[in-house]
Amino acid sequence: MDGEANPILVSHRSTGAPTAFVFLHGFGGDTSATWGKFPAFVVQDKRLKSWDVFGVGYPSTLRVDIPGLWSADPSLDTLALSLRTALTLPPFDGCEAIAIAAHSMGGLVVQRALLDHRPLAGKISHLFLFGT
Repeated sequence: MDGEANPILVSHRSTGAPTAFVFLHGFGGDTSATWGKFPAFVVQDKRLKSWDVFGVGYPSTLRVDIPGLWSADPSLDTLALSLRTALTLPPFDGCEAIAIAAHSMGGLVVQRALLDHRPLAGKISHLFLFGT
């Protein structure tokens, strides 16, 4: 049994724009600490003023697994499904283009999500992977 993978959404700028820039953290990170001031830089960049900016997070900690009984943290497939779902619901459902910056395990999550769901892959305009 996997742990739950409910996504965490942090809005840095949300105007209902048809384009969104999403920051996704890595293992042991979170939507704020991993990216620090990067979302603020994106929000302040005049060239990106038509883009909404979000952090999307997922649970990732070092919790103890009990083999055959309990997996404390969600699997990569579970996290990918959760991300795919989050990116098809508000505020992303009306987006024509989504850019994603992913760190570490977040890069693995987004790659799995894109491989598993071609319609979502068609909405991704840019993908930046850091330490993946």
